[in-house]
Amino acid sequence: MLEARMKKRLLILACMLICLFSLAGCGKKEEEKISLTSDEKASYEKQLTNMINDVSALSKSDAEDVLKKLSAKSVKYKLVNGWIASVDDLGKLKSIGEYKYEADRKELKIKVDVEYEKRTATYIFFLKKEFVKDYDAEYLMPNDINIVVKRSIKENLINAAYNTLMGMGTVFVVLIIIIVVISLFKYVNMLDKWLADRKAAKEEAKMMRTEAVNNVVEQIAQKEDQTEELVDDSELVAVISAAIAAYEADSEIAVEGFRVRSIRRATKRNW
Repeated sequence: MLEARMKKRLLILACMLICLFSLAGCGKKEEEKISLTSDEKASYEKQLTNMINDVSALSKSDAEDVLKKLSAKSVKYKLVNGWIASVDDLGKLKSIGEYKYEADRKELKIKVDVEYEKRTATYIFFLKKEFVKDYDAEYLMPNDINIVVKRSIKENLINAAYNTLMGMGTVFVVLIIIIVVISLFKYVNMLDKWLADRKAAKEEAKMMRTEAVNNVVEQIAQKEDQTEELVDDSELVAVISAAIAAYEADSEIAVEGFRVRSIRRATKRNW
């Protein structure tokens, strides 16, 4: 009996909790959803219509001049920038369609189809709740603007094919560049080898020049030593003198003009 009562109480408690959570969830959804009155919608539509008319009246050059004077963070900058990208595909303004509203938590999305001479474009305005200090409350403020040009199936297919070809062409060009770079690696090795050989040849030539200079210096030193030995050896001078005298005697040449003088080493040489 006690167990039955406990089960009944637990069941009642569970039902109450489910109801509370359900009510809390419903209240939360109602708080997050943005709703506008008819007057608010009319006010927003009037403002957006004026914006569309103003930007559609600008030529591309005029729009570029206006864009230079605007801040990149402003909503009007995004509108003018989108118009510059789309003006060549649209032409002159013909009519503005019906506004459609989509609420998403704290953001409101407003769409409108605008017909131009060449094509139709969809303007998408994003409004987000922001706290305004001056009024101490939250208000819907324009946050972003997109302009989407509607194209036919044929145009979409052509653009898709063009983008595919461009992508494939880019890939092929990159592959060709990679192949060319890889093929040049062998020339890099050849260049390194040529530079190394050139450096070795320069070093070898330098060594040969140094060795040649050393040899010349050594030969000069040896000649000087030999000369000094000849000058200092008086006996050798006497033998040479006797040999010359004997030769002159055999040749019946008078030896009166032949004189032997002592040879002294010069203290200073001029090269």
